[in-house]
Amino acid sequence: MDSAEIRTRFLKFFADRGHQVVPSASLLLDDPTLLFVNAGMVPFKPYFLGEVPPPYPTATSVQKCVRTLDIDEVGKTTRHASFFQMAGNFSFGDYFKSGAIPFAWELLTASTSDGGYGFAEDRLWVTVYHDDDEAADIWHRPFCDFIVLRATCGTPSVGSAGSLTSHFARLTLKLKLATGPSFHFG
Repeated sequence: MDSAEIRTRFLKFFADRGHQVVPSASLLLDDPTLLFVNAGMVPFKPYFLGEVPPPYPTATSVQKCVRTLDIDEVGKTTRHASFFQMAGNFSFGDYFKSGAIPFAWELLTASTSDGGYGFAEDRLWVTVYHDDDEAADIWHRPFCDFIVLRATCGTPSVGSAGSLTSHFARLTLKLKLATGPSFHFG
C-alpha cells in the first residue's frame, strides 16, 4: 500500500461516515501565532476556538504541514521530517472520544477489501495521555485483548481531544508516510 492509497482510504473512510472532505489548506495561513501550518487541525482553529461557526459538523483532511522545531535532526533519522502530510478527522461538537476511538479502530483493523488498512488487532498498541482514564476506559470496553500504554510525552494542543488517543490514527499514518509505504510492526 503506497502513501497515495493511504490518503485515499483515510478520506473515503470518513467521507463514507458523513465527514466533509476538506482539501489541504495553504502552508501559510492568516494566523499570527504560526509561521507555517504545523498540524492538521490548524486550518480548523477558528472553529475549535469558537471564532467562526463551523460550516459542517464533521470534517476530514490530509493537511500539508511544515515543522522546524527539530530541523537540525532532519535527515539523521526517519523520524524527523520538516514536511509531511497529516491525516485527520475532526468533530465540531458532533462526537468526542467515544465516537473517535471506534472510528480509529475500525479504520486500522478493517480488511483492505472493506476499505480499512488491515492491521492485525493483536499487533496494535494504543497510547493514551497518562492521566486520561476516560480514553483508556473507552479503548478497553470494546477491545479488551490489547495493550493500552499511558504516555507522558507531548501535550494536548488547541483543538485536541485532550489526549494522545485523538491523534492515534493520524500518528500511525504520519509515521508510515514518513518511513515508507509498507505496513510493518516489528
